[in-house]
Amino acid sequence: MFNSITKMTKKKSSLSTLANHKTISDARRMLPLAELKILMVEDDPFLRDLYQRIFDRASIKVELARDGEEGFDVVKAQKPDLMLLDVMLPGITGPELLSKMAKELEYVPMVIMLSDLDQIGVKDKCINLGAKAFISKNDVSGPELLRKVEEILKA
Repeated sequence: MFNSITKMTKKKSSLSTLANHKTISDARRMLPLAELKILMVEDDPFLRDLYQRIFDRASIKVELARDGEEGFDVVKAQKPDLMLLDVMLPGITGPELLSKMAKELEYVPMVIMLSDLDQIGVKDKCINLGAKAFISKNDVSGPELLRKVEEILKA
């Protein structure tokens, strides 16, 4: 259950929506997670609290947002290096937030999608909108989430 991740690679054509945006640099990607500014956008209070405790135990500071609108405001104001973004959110969904950031912001963080959905169309859409990878929440435990995020950053 805890041993799978769906990692998608982007083709040049899929980068068109983010072509003019500053994203996390290769140098920043090589930093330990504890040195990155991380934003997690998750509407489920149980998961938000669980993820917060996991990151706290690893001495990693994570800013939390409850929905897409709040996530957008945090990205705009704080310019995090990495965003862990739930697909299904109230109001603006994860894919809609990806699109909105690409259209309206000069800076877009690296985005890793989190979802309990396992639909290929949703994954493809998110990757085409600029997400770096897609992690199934059903397939990772807390410590495993940290390891998977580190793997994706190093890829």
